[in-house]
Amino acid sequence: MVYLLHFNQRINPSRLTQPYLGDTNDLDERICNHRRDRGARLCAVAKERGITFKVAEVWSGERSL
Repeated sequence: MVYLLHFNQRINPSRLTQPYLGDTNDLDERICNHRRDRGARLCAVAKERGITFKVAEVWSGERSL
């Protein structure tokens, strides 16, 4: 499954808000890992800056789609 994260504000004020595209077999576990700093570095930086995210979209299939 492929998922898209949307951050509630810019992580870097000089750039547009960065979405995050990921893939996993267990979305709940993967999102928990992102929130615990065991996921993507982008999510860890967002957390350090008090920026939250939400799952904006989920698709069946693999990232290569």
